[in-house]
Amino acid sequence: MQVMASDIKFIESLKKQWLSMIDAIDDPLVILNKNFEIIRYNKSYWKNVSKNFDLPLDGLKNKKCFEVFANRKSPCLNCHLKPSSWTTETLFPNEIVEVTIHSIESDTDTKEGLFVVHYKFLTEQIHMRQSLSHADKLSALGRMASGVAHELNSPLAAILAFTQVLIEETESSDPHKEDLVQIEEGARRCKSIVEDMLHLAHFERNQKPSEAVDLKKVVQNILRFLEHPLRKAHVTVQLDLPDESPYVWGIPSQLEQVFLNMLSNAIYSMEKMGNGAIEISIRKETDPQITIPLSKEGYWQIHISDSGEGINKEDLSKIFEPFYTTKPVGEGTGLGLSISYSLIKEHKGYIGVQSEKDQGTTFTITLPIYAL
Repeated sequence: MQVMASDIKFIESLKKQWLSMIDAIDDPLVILNKNFEIIRYNKSYWKNVSKNFDLPLDGLKNKKCFEVFANRKSPCLNCHLKPSSWTTETLFPNEIVEVTIHSIESDTDTKEGLFVVHYKFLTEQIHMRQSLSHADKLSALGRMASGVAHELNSPLAAILAFTQVLIEETESSDPHKEDLVQIEEGARRCKSIVEDMLHLAHFERNQKPSEAVDLKKVVQNILRFLEHPLRKAHVTVQLDLPDESPYVWGIPSQLEQVFLNMLSNAIYSMEKMGNGAIEISIRKETDPQITIPLSKEGYWQIHISDSGEGINKEDLSKIFEPFYTTKPVGEGTGLGLSISYSLIKEHKGYIGVQSEKDQGTTFTITLPIYAL
């Protein structure tokens, strides 16, 4: 049967459409033979290879996939080139990837079986799911905490008031006076915990962000407040602030509370070391690479880094959970970072953290820019 030129042209056009469609897919796709040799691939696959190797777009054919894509000397652990699917965190640094293998018809030339491997990056999706789950936990715990806090407030106020009266009426020589002072101190601490619970439950901060706040002034105010603890812990502070005023839409007292929590934790982590350093920078960012409400003006990112003891990997994912603390009993309630997380979320922002044991910690706060 004679093939018309118009038919060939149509087939070529159809082929280009299919190839363009495959190249438009963001996920890496590759066709392999049974020897892990690359037969075809899309542009996304080549872009990921380019992170490790300087190869032209048409330079991957017949190369071993595990060598150029995974930068390994042997096939990946779970990859046996048969229909399967698994999730891995070892393929790329700081990335969670779902790998799916499909078998397809044999190659017409070699008559051997071929396989399509599909790589789907799940990191952002999983982080978003964790963030939503965390927000749900905070909401449920907030409702419970509000009830508990209100029930405790009245008896605590009575204990504190009557204890103060007894202290005033007790002679300084009375051996029980010191006991009363300890009772008063314990009641004040309980009251402080209840107030933190009310913060978490939104009862003390029903306000919505309502004015332009200069982040530079917020940072400077908190540093003045922390002058004595910084000096006592022999901690130096290095500032990298913009010349312009970094305005966000918010409530100054709430943002001050966030920075107070962050910096107090940093000081605590370095105090036992006898010295340390904190670096605070505020920078403008147009693409923060995180899932928060879009801002046409861009974002301010505040980085707070310390040279403290760092956070264990197993603790890192839990530090924003209410009542979770690595401090000894009696030295922390585990509410500071939870409250900070909630406050920044109310300001349409995000808090991230990077840390390694004995390598220090960096908190990054991202907030939408408010243009005056």
